[in-house]
Amino acid sequence: MNTKLLPLLTALILAATGAIAADGKAIATENGCMACHSPGEPMIGPSFAKISARYQGKPDAQKLLLQSIKGGSRGKWGVMVMKPDTKLSDDDARAVVDWLLAH
Repeated sequence: MNTKLLPLLTALILAATGAIAADGKAIATENGCMACHSPGEPMIGPSFAKISARYQGKPDAQKLLLQSIKGGSRGKWGVMVMKPDTKLSDDDARAVVDWLLAH
């Protein structure tokens, strides 16, 4: 590989990651995730910051969070139940998870 292209490729990857992260926040906002979760403070459900902290560094974090979003969850954060989000596409759910794990 031409080493002169490496900085350009790195910049493109970082820009794409930032765009996905921004889209994830917008998707979460547009699809009602903020009704139960907030960026920093617990509400009905845990804050996005707490979720991110719990799953940071886990190799299966994306898979586990996608399962919680698409299939719902129970007992992970107390007695509250998270209903499955059946209207969110797999790509949109992945963007939300990527945004969540980036913070």
